[in-house]
Amino acid sequence: MITVAVLKQKPRQFENLTGFSISAFDRLYSEVAPVWTVAEQKRLRRPDRHRAIGGGRSYGLALPEQLLMTLLWLHLALNTEALGFLFGVDKSTISRNTRRMLATLEQLEHRSTDRFKPPSRGQGKNLKQALRSYPDLQIIVAETEQTSQISGDAPFRNSQSKTPADFIQLLAQTPPFMGLSPLELKAAGQAAHPRQVERHAFFYRQGDLATNFYILIKGQVRLTEVTTEGQQLLVRFAGPGEAIGIIAALENTVYPLAAQAVEDCRALAWNNVTLERLMERFPRIAINGLRLVSQRWHELEERYRELATERVERRVAQTLLRLVRQVGQKVEQGILLELPLTRQDLAEMTGTTLYTVSRIFSRWEQEQLIETGREWILICYPHGLARIAEDLPPEEPR
Repeated sequence: MITVAVLKQKPRQFENLTGFSISAFDRLYSEVAPVWTVAEQKRLRRPDRHRAIGGGRSYGLALPEQLLMTLLWLHLALNTEALGFLFGVDKSTISRNTRRMLATLEQLEHRSTDRFKPPSRGQGKNLKQALRSYPDLQIIVAETEQTSQISGDAPFRNSQSKTPADFIQLLAQTPPFMGLSPLELKAAGQAAHPRQVERHAFFYRQGDLATNFYILIKGQVRLTEVTTEGQQLLVRFAGPGEAIGIIAALENTVYPLAAQAVEDCRALAWNNVTLERLMERFPRIAINGLRLVSQRWHELEERYRELATERVERRVAQTLLRLVRQVGQKVEQGILLELPLTRQDLAEMTGTTLYTVSRIFSRWEQEQLIETGREWILICYPHGLARIAEDLPPEEPR
């Protein structure tokens, strides 16, 4: 079950899922609490109330969780099914809590009413749609909701009651397992084994025998290649819900890239023997795997085409936009890329020099397209970057 205390342990996910930073949420709660208390006392003391104060059903959620649930409902446009799963309450409790909390929020006169506009009736996302739309929600569900069903302990400890099958909802959203039935997903989950990789350690190195295929549950992974001249090139990043090492599906092959953890990572792993048996048993996995390999091959072809035919500035813009699609997070100022990505990394990814990337970034910062810092890049004006990537004429000065 999601709680304020649990979600506060992940500030980035907290803001992405609620629309509020932790400090902004705390300030909002300090404003909401007295208004809600006054309204509640007025409701309990109304003349037509038949029960004594304290009678009737309890709310089921503390006031901070009521506010959190309402913000998720408003920000992510969730329906009662999704909210009930996330907070462990029934539909009537959800309806009562969100209705009264919304009325409280509307009493805060300095707040924009547009920010607290509920989704239209029947338009809220169900759990499956929500998990597909919001990767951050997948992470929280995997680490809180699923683990709470197994005695609240860490999901990757060696215990028969804590199996990778508990992550079947997440597996259903990953490319290799899309389209499988719940029973097939459960069988695939039970065939996996957990893997934890500490920051800077490797899932596998380039040239190692391809023995395992992985689905990331938590963390970011750098995929790199060492050329015949000994130069290391950054190929791409992979995040939660992505598959790495799919080449293990082929017999007697080696990993063409190295996969290094950017931060502490957790994943589900299938060895190549198990993966082959699953593909024989469930052909959909084999078809999905072929599509995934084809997609990666197409991406590489596109990269080589860019290197051969397009000017440097356009290649850098396209690379940033690819990273936005992979790991970008919407923030108030634009789209944030939080990665240990140096300008040298970008130079390697785009086939140019550190000097050229630095010169391009300096000009883009002057034009307020981006801002940069240590291990982060903020895309302030994505539309402007997209125009460069598509080689469109520049806009008039903003």
